[in-house]
Amino acid sequence: MTSADDGSQSSGHQPNGRYENVSTQENNDDTPLRVRISDEVATGLYCNTVIIKKSETEFVFDFVQAYPEEPHATVVSRVILPPVQAKRFVMATAHHLSDFEAHFGAINTEIAPSE
Repeated sequence: MTSADDGSQSSGHQPNGRYENVSTQENNDDTPLRVRISDEVATGLYCNTVIIKKSETEFVFDFVQAYPEEPHATVVSRVILPPVQAKRFVMATAHHLSDFEAHFGAINTEIAPSE
């Protein structure tokens, strides 16, 4: 998924959600894919850490909330992708990071020293 038009909705009945038009790498004809997103999912989840595991057939992305001074962290969402989709996810993320940095400046990835 490379882009979404937030807030676009269908004219019909929409139980617990809305629809968004997204363009995907699979759409060679530039026809947007209409995707339903529930209100709960549309709210989003905050995470500040991602744990990635892999096997021969899949990549597992555990999105985690971790807080300073807390001994435990919580997985708030787990996404499992086949290798080709994991590769496309990384490529799309790299593209969007490049666009972000072109607009807002470089992202500092250095970790501050602990006190």
